[in-house]
Amino acid sequence: MLRDALLEGTGAFELEAVSGADALDEHLRAGDHVPNLVVVDLDRDDARPFASIERLKRDGRLRRIPVIALTGMRDPDRALVARAYEAGVNTVLPKPVTFLALVRLVKVVTAYWLEAAILPREEAA
Repeated sequence: MLRDALLEGTGAFELEAVSGADALDEHLRAGDHVPNLVVVDLDRDDARPFASIERLKRDGRLRRIPVIALTGMRDPDRALVARAYEAGVNTVLPKPVTFLALVRLVKVVTAYWLEAAILPREEAA
């Protein structure tokens, strides 16, 4: 659904989607292509999304990539949110409930992170 929303929302950039922490790790290790933005789903029962984010943020070539975390979980004491920020995410956003709301969120996120924000260049590994 996120892939469809990204394509619907802008279509102005190349999209590479991987699913799961292992796939993200493998994609980042294997490729010469460095993404401009990483979106992570925090709604998992284990710590693997956090470990992937931490590995990404330790890598000199990748650490400056903005990481957006999405969650649909109720987190009244914000422990999940705190853990995400400690791992290195740049922002945590609630998952929208409808596809239209997801498209709107994608437009806002991509407009900010890929168009408006001035980001530093990637570092050598």
